[in-house]
Amino acid sequence: MDDEAGTAFERAVSVARHFHEGQRDKAGRPYIEHPLAVAAFLDDDGDRIVAVLHDVLEDTDCPPGLIAEEFGAGVLDDVVALTHRAGEPRRDYLGRIAARGGRAVRVKCADIRHNTQPARLAALDRPTRDRLLAKYRESAAALGTTLEEIHAGPRR
Repeated sequence: MDDEAGTAFERAVSVARHFHEGQRDKAGRPYIEHPLAVAAFLDDDGDRIVAVLHDVLEDTDCPPGLIAEEFGAGVLDDVVALTHRAGEPRRDYLGRIAARGGRAVRVKCADIRHNTQPARLAALDRPTRDRLLAKYRESAAALGTTLEEIHAGPRR
């Protein structure tokens, strides 16, 4: 990672930490662990920046202008594509990600990969685990892949 991208990634982590402060995931873990884990599945610096920011518009009061100002319009466009809007049908949300392609799809696949890690799923009750696995299988299919392919990692 070059210095400029490294600095941008560090700034993205700082923004994500700030806005996710105090949030917990479904298993009670600090929420920031999720975007950091998603980023760890990715090699490209730009992908990693979008990964750590992928939930800030959906789950916090982070203003979109801050993302555009700090990281550029392209990063904002990817984060917006990855933001599931209140009341939005899941097929529309996934269709937007698929249409955006590239980075948005790679980050969403890494997001699914982390959300379906066996240790993460084991922390949930069975009905929640089964519901989420079905949701993520459908999500993978909408993105043109499978959970098995997602868990095998990015194609190089």
